[in-house]
Amino acid sequence: GKTELLEIKLESDSPCVNKRVDEMNLPADTALVAILREQSVITPTGDQMIVAGDELLFLSAHDQKAELETSNAATKTIFFTRSPPAKGSS
Repeated sequence: GKTELLEIKLESDSPCVNKRVDEMNLPADTALVAILREQSVITPTGDQMIVAGDELLFLSAHDQKAELETSNAATKTIFFTRSPPAKGSS
């Protein structure tokens, strides 16, 4: 299936704010790959705190996009879609 890179900016009322990464309830087939905070790129670890204004980068299956946006109270979402290569191509 399709894979997407999603960027979600969190507002103060997002359910993820003031939680640790390992407390986030992510949909299946979804991984948090980076946190953008104040012009810094943070590699997420389980004990990393999420704060208002963070921009979270997720790699996710295409069919999880709506759930990810809803569960994180997204205010800005950018999508990059990648389809699997055609069979027989390298």
